[in-house]
Amino acid sequence: VTVHPPPTPIPGGDQFLFTRVGGIVSGSISQTTGYANPNPPATPPPVADSDLPFGGTLGIGGWFGAGLTTAPLGAQYYKVQWAPGIQAAGGIGPWTEVADPLSNQYYDAAHHNWVAQSMGPFTVGGVLNLYQLPTDPAHIPWAFPDLLVQLDTTKLPTGPVTLRVIGYTGAATPAIVGDGTLATWLSSYVDPAYGSLKLQIDNTPPDAVTIVGININGGPLLPACSQPTLGHGAGDFLEVQF
Repeated sequence: VTVHPPPTPIPGGDQFLFTRVGGIVSGSISQTTGYANPNPPATPPPVADSDLPFGGTLGIGGWFGAGLTTAPLGAQYYKVQWAPGIQAAGGIGPWTEVADPLSNQYYDAAHHNWVAQSMGPFTVGGVLNLYQLPTDPAHIPWAFPDLLVQLDTTKLPTGPVTLRVIGYTGAATPAIVGDGTLATWLSSYVDPAYGSLKLQIDNTPPDAVTIVGININGGPLLPACSQPTLGHGAGDFLEVQF
């Protein structure tokens, strides 16, 4: 999950939503278990892998709706938090703030070069662990305008976790209306389906295995260092024996 596809356009309205983990869109991640590709098509081999956990460092994307980044809300900074288990964005937690370094880059048209920029975490107005939103992504060509966090999952427990994002204005005040509480932000300004993101974390290394042999279509084992040719028929397959 290290591929960064072109981001979707900034959504309208005043909601936040997660859009992807690497090259896997949020819609392909089960929000009840946290596994990627939870429901592969029932087709003969080869089939897409299913029920995939996440590990390593994850580039996670998301968008604040246009209404959240303009007056009167005007989000400029945000926090990323995680909690164990499957929870709503306003769940009981306990919530831990992410403080992994985040970098991005934008194209400087005047000097015709890409400029690297740290996006956090920063301390602004006494508030710790804030990340900065890319400036004017509609007009400035950022490499990854939707990239929210580069999450080091080795710091997280094995099993399901829930991520959430909290927006802040330039003055590091919660970018919300109403009574100004965290609960108001979480309950009123997140997408009901993808305002939080559930991920199944597993950094367990695979067991060592020994390959006994390889065959084509169930035939005899191929000699070592051979260069087999696999047919293109619907019933052709390569079998690895352990």
